[in-house]
Amino acid sequence: MPKVSVITATYNRANILGYTISSLLGQTFLDWELLVVGDACTDNTKEVVESFHDPRIRFFNLKENVGDQCGPNNEGVLHARGQYIAFLSHDDLWMPNHLQLCLEALERSGADFVHPLGLAIWPQGKNRLLCADFNGDPNKPFSWLPASFWFFKKQLTCEIGQWKHYSQCLLAPSQDWLFRVRAAGKKIVRVHQITVVAIVASGRTNVYENREHIENKQYFVRMGREPDFIENELVKVAIHHACIEKDMPVIMHLRKGIFNAILKISWWLKFEPFKVRFALTYGKKGGFIRSFHKKIGYKK
Repeated sequence: MPKVSVITATYNRANILGYTISSLLGQTFLDWELLVVGDACTDNTKEVVESFHDPRIRFFNLKENVGDQCGPNNEGVLHARGQYIAFLSHDDLWMPNHLQLCLEALERSGADFVHPLGLAIWPQGKNRLLCADFNGDPNKPFSWLPASFWFFKKQLTCEIGQWKHYSQCLLAPSQDWLFRVRAAGKKIVRVHQITVVAIVASGRTNVYENREHIENKQYFVRMGREPDFIENELVKVAIHHACIEKDMPVIMHLRKGIFNAILKISWWLKFEPFKVRFALTYGKKGGFIRSFHKKIGYKK
């Protein structure tokens, strides 16, 4: 049996899926299986997956479209044979050392759940460093921790349960599940290295409808060719954040401080503050995902 089960939820993005799978094939750790689960895909996703001719890779396609990665990821967990689970979203990429570093960190620390740092790729070069919040305490809530960063014991899925359907969540189902992990008191450890490159769909209007793929290809090629890829990107991130801090009005600094204080107090009270924010912004449960679908041009 494979030691690690990697699960990739996908929906009609066959033109970028190959880069994502190739980033897994480039891992230094080889004892894995990949379960690609389509959300009732109607494009050539199946053909792209099978083109790799790797017995470690299996494809499943749901009969009915769920409309979110919660459905395909839950299905993937049911078929997973590994001792550990890692999700890899269809528009994200892993550095070659991702699985190796996460596995070593989890086994060394005895944690239930580990995650690395990562780069969020936004339009116009406004890239960000993800998952480095709250003074290095991984057990306090982040603004966002995408599923492509997660590496955890499969047993956790039995204890925490499945991802909820998006219509039952004020947050994204991924963040709802992660909050339940934290609320259950599970040990979370951060790996202080950048191993994930996330091409942020929410920052790109009609990215699904337009079938955008150029950035995915460019970053995949650069990750393989540039020995100093991470250093180059971190310089861009640092310059971007320095400009933000320099130009930010005093009132924005004050709002940021107040919001961070509310986050810490809310976590101490075992309450998810983002639920209030999302409820005010998007309305009832499922509103965030429906708004997300509209922006990215997601159509069933």
